[in-house]
Amino acid sequence: ECAAVEILHDPRFISSSFGISMTYSDDTGDIAPSHQGPVTAAPPRHGVATVPSPILSAVGIGGHSSNTPLIAILMSDGLVQTRSPSCLGVPLTTVEVGNRPNDFFTLRLLPDRKIISASYSGEGRVLSLRPESPQDLADRLMTLAVDAFGPKNFPRTELAEAISASYGASSYAGHSEPTVAARALLRQYLEAILSLDEGFGDESSGDRQKDPAGGPSTSTAPAVLLTGTALLCKLWSDMSRPNTSLANRAARACATKIGVGGKCSNEAAVKVCQAIAEDLLGMASAEPSSGMSFIEPASWLLRSCGLHERAIEIVENHMNDAESRNMAAGGASGAAGSAGYTSPQKAKKPGSGAWSQLRFESFLCSYLSDLWAIGNDGNDELAEIVLGSKTTLQLLERNPRLALTIFTSAHPQSEKQWEATIA
Repeated sequence: ECAAVEILHDPRFISSSFGISMTYSDDTGDIAPSHQGPVTAAPPRHGVATVPSPILSAVGIGGHSSNTPLIAILMSDGLVQTRSPSCLGVPLTTVEVGNRPNDFFTLRLLPDRKIISASYSGEGRVLSLRPESPQDLADRLMTLAVDAFGPKNFPRTELAEAISASYGASSYAGHSEPTVAARALLRQYLEAILSLDEGFGDESSGDRQKDPAGGPSTSTAPAVLLTGTALLCKLWSDMSRPNTSLANRAARACATKIGVGGKCSNEAAVKVCQAIAEDLLGMASAEPSSGMSFIEPASWLLRSCGLHERAIEIVENHMNDAESRNMAAGGASGAAGSAGYTSPQKAKKPGSGAWSQLRFESFLCSYLSDLWAIGNDGNDELAEIVLGSKTTLQLLERNPRLALTIFTSAHPQSEKQWEATIA
């Protein structure tokens, strides 16, 4: 087994003159000898991975501006595998250095991301790491998805076309039945390649040149970003206890990275995203009490792939449905007698997926405002969506003060901003 842990050092510890005992000095200068040691290891952040054979040696390969850190592992069968610290369960490359019986026993790091392996017989071999290619990422993602969902429980053909998987990966049969372990492995891998493993929803994470699992940057691979996020949402929603909160955060992060004016030209990737969004809507229909738990991530997925009319439509339909609208207390004005008012005694608890009328209206106004800001900047197609949408008219009729922000939120608010428009 192997795991990646973070080693923490506490500089407040003072060693004795002989280096035998350690004492702890707090902020006041008092000595507390019973405190925990100066070096501690945090729990494995990404779990513990099981490798095929006992581990003989391991070495870390540091990253720099164009590469990410990796771990090379030498096993007793003579195989050397490289793995990412953020996804140890998935081997990236496998090289055989020793014949059976294997007598290679150690690994050492050389400059320029090279590794040397030595044997008891005095033989040595130098391994040079090649960078991950988009084809490696596509084939690995395809096979992991088949193992996690089975051969027919996800848009397999569209995914293979979207990421340009090879024939071998596209025709991969997988295991007889999907397992919980296979789903967990795919989830961990997707979180790594989408830069979601640390700081969910962190927009700056999309600026990295390389993802933690060694694949291509998601900023230059919109098809991988779209399909990976959609598969991640499906994984969390298909769980015995669906984690729709994480699905929503992933879908929203994807929409933020792509931008409201962005549009993926990969039609197969759009089909994958749309198919999984429709699956989420089907889950919402099967569980009316779920409120917006499945619908919100579906709307973010549709927004990510540029299907703005459909994304607005599904939210508007639930806003106009009295049962969905009245799950939460408070209406457009938050007062008794308003269109969306429900007494606090009958309202569902926060976090149950229930939206008030005000939240529905705010969500749609924010969405339309984003579209108008891009449309007013020269994208006539998005401007047409806002002006021609019946949702815009409905919001102006129900809550004109809030609805007017659709057109005024990006309006210049100061003399300096007005001057910027002239320039």
